[in-house]
Amino acid sequence: MRRRPCWHALIASLLFLSSVDASHAHGLQNYGTNPRGIEHLDWQAEHISRTLTAGYPDSFGLFAFFDREPPSAVEIEGRKCLRANFIALDVDAAFAFDIDSSVSLALTLAVDARQTLLLAFDGNAGSGAPSEQLITPAEDGSLQRLNLQLDRARFADRGMAGTDIALTTAATMNPAISDESAVLTLCGLSISRGDVAQEAQASGNLVLDIKDAASGEPMAARFGLYDASGRAVAASSDALLVHHYEHEVRDTPLRDWEPWPMESRWVFYADGRYAQSLPAGTYTLVASRGPEFKRLHKTLEIKAGETLTTTVSLARWADQPAGGWYSGDIHVHLPRRAKDNARVAAFMAAEDLHASSILQAGNPAGYHFEQYAFGREGSHARGSHALIPGIESPRTAVRGHTISLDIDQPYAGSGDYFLYDYALQHYRKQGASTGYAHVGSEEFYASRGLALDVPFGLVDFVEIMQAGQLRTELWYRYLNLGYQLAPAAGSDFPYFEHPGGVRSYVKIDQAWSPSAWIDGLRAGHTFVTNGPLLQFSVNGAQMGSVLDLSAGGTLKIEGEARMNPDLGALESITLVHCGEPVASAEVAQDASGALTLKAALPAGRSGWLALRAEGSGRLSHSAPVYLRPGGEPGGCTDKVDDALVEVYRALDALESHTVEVQRELEYWQLEGLEQAYLKQRPAILARIQKARDAYQQLR
Repeated sequence: MRRRPCWHALIASLLFLSSVDASHAHGLQNYGTNPRGIEHLDWQAEHISRTLTAGYPDSFGLFAFFDREPPSAVEIEGRKCLRANFIALDVDAAFAFDIDSSVSLALTLAVDARQTLLLAFDGNAGSGAPSEQLITPAEDGSLQRLNLQLDRARFADRGMAGTDIALTTAATMNPAISDESAVLTLCGLSISRGDVAQEAQASGNLVLDIKDAASGEPMAARFGLYDASGRAVAASSDALLVHHYEHEVRDTPLRDWEPWPMESRWVFYADGRYAQSLPAGTYTLVASRGPEFKRLHKTLEIKAGETLTTTVSLARWADQPAGGWYSGDIHVHLPRRAKDNARVAAFMAAEDLHASSILQAGNPAGYHFEQYAFGREGSHARGSHALIPGIESPRTAVRGHTISLDIDQPYAGSGDYFLYDYALQHYRKQGASTGYAHVGSEEFYASRGLALDVPFGLVDFVEIMQAGQLRTELWYRYLNLGYQLAPAAGSDFPYFEHPGGVRSYVKIDQAWSPSAWIDGLRAGHTFVTNGPLLQFSVNGAQMGSVLDLSAGGTLKIEGEARMNPDLGALESITLVHCGEPVASAEVAQDASGALTLKAALPAGRSGWLALRAEGSGRLSHSAPVYLRPGGEPGGCTDKVDDALVEVYRALDALESHTVEVQRELEYWQLEGLEQAYLKQRPAILARIQKARDAYQQLR
């Protein structure tokens, strides 16, 4: 039976998501200018100025990841047709640009096998969201014509590489749809609009002074500005330039799981002051600055020939730094030169991120999102908001993606890319903290990399929160075996969500500094969240602590969760022991809506305790407090055998692995990947045996 996709859950779970000889030393090539592998195609239609595809396309909520293949030109019934997983179309600006009109679109398709065609477009307000159309082959094998109506089309070049319409298939987005074709074949297109040009409206001016409500000092923030119809106003040149994949833009779209009070999800960023000319009328202004500030809504009346100057004063809802808690995002991708630091720092400060790990991304052929420098030279601070260079590499679909925070220099080994321990040991000698990205999602088989690296002490943290989801099963497995692994959260901007969409809060018991934040994360004095803020202690010991309490005593547990009302209401707070709930609270204890939990448990048990909270789709999870009575190893006795079964299964899978080039994020760059892997495979097999021996000791 065909499984219908749910786009909200599907994109959240899967968006984790010129050849070079992969046997070369990685780092020899910089691909930073085209990380998605955008390719211009020789295919024309009336009123279409450009036709594009990409190795990893991402536009208007659609993407292609599974069963990808290079685009090709084919001739069918005398027509020049285009065959691809994903097609992006740029509507000619002379025909339509920044409109608000209904547009008719007719597609001529060659359909060899059943497929669900997905279409999304650049629209106004809530229009343009992905729609689907199930298509089956014609009985006589002829071409098929599909007529579509695009309501409230905008066509302002806001899609991938400045395009307006995106086409793909459900099967390339969702591997569960295995009975459908993942490739579409487009043979013709016609587009028409029946409206007439609108008369220009008289305009006025808007000036925003953006200030901290407490200090009165200028500050950076995120904005949305919408006219009476719900249409997002295109940002002026006063908005911050944001590097989004290969382009610098001022307007960026929020994913559908990122909380926002407006139907249109286009936003921009401004620092201190913002000015714009607008048609006369009524507008809604929304301003935000992360979960510790109250969101601001303001109605503005712009009058013709007049200037409206208004103050945007953002007030705190919570002051986490006052208690030593500083938020950060361990996973942001932006190419960066020294001259970019001021605007990148303003972008991160607008989301109130104190520690932003800006990652250069590697694959066996080269780098994307190149950083101009690492270590102290590559760091930059704006008050207590810091940019910290790091690296996401090694990074393969053989054994997952690794992240190393606050490195001095990238590893420059040759012919050993799949031997992750070489690079991780190199970074740890630099004092960096090392971990795994996308843990819990198996697009890149992080479970295999963890199985091979955790027993050798090469993993400090695991990125368990991303794309609005909290994935704990794989993390719990290693906690139950007695390993100490800190949880971490990363947006993976621009692939998943905006910086700070998920974040790690780290407790610092000294003066703020980027290195203190990294050290606190490594020590486990942290929790991950996309909304709820946590406090948690066991016998007064904070998150990440190790307790040695023999039987006969009592564990006094105190926990609290609270959440900015702009994000919704809390629903529950739960105490977890070895992955199982042991106590909970579901009723607010005070007028603020906070949830508190107090419990007493007998000491003497081994394992770990942690706190999690949820409400209104928002989630958070603390790092554990580890229980090791009498100096025991600390595993959860009744969970060890089951956990080892899964770990051995991951090692078995790695042992029998054959390279799947198309599962690599930048597969189009990796000619020769299989041969490079085969050369390194004997060393991997030897490492697997050493890992099995290490796990055997846990029995």
